Amino acid sequence: MIEPPGGTTEALGPAVARRADGAVAPLPPWAVRVARDFIAANLEVPLRLASIAAVTGRSPCHFAKSFKAATGVTPHQYVLRVRVARARQLLATDGAPIADIAYRVGFSSQSHLATIFRRHVGVTPYAFRLAQRGPWGGDDPDGGGRCGGAAGRRDALARTARAQ
Repeated sequence: MIEPPGGTTEALGPAVARRADGAVAPLPPWAVRVARDFIAANLEVPLRLASIAAVTGRSPCHFAKSFKAATGVTPHQYVLRVRVARARQLLATDGAPIADIAYRVGFSSQSHLATIFRRHVGVTPYAFRLAQRGPWGGDDPDGGGRCGGAAGRRDALARTARAQ
């Protein structure tokens, strides 16, 4: 066995860069930026930790620990937050079915979106859409005169809240 400098036969260094106090060293700002850009550009496809780590030139384990040290959240939590934020944006502006929006932001199903969305936002995607756009998706503040206008919207929101 070849001995490294210093005469020890232990591993040639830690698997994850650590600071002098033993804490994991955070990713440098450029690597966080590259990872965030990669996530944003590939939101609609399944994102694997290995693929995100590869764009920063790190192993998945090293990347995950360093990303959390730099951002305060795990890569998975970050991806979910970005997907929910994008879903919120689409629900408020796009009339597409919720299932289509779920797939467009990278969730495997409408149910998966609903579970994660409710955990992060506090309401279901449907209730969020109603609150943002009204029950019929119109831009008219009185609800377009359909089924009682603003009163109809309040009734629809109340029914949605009771159903949850």
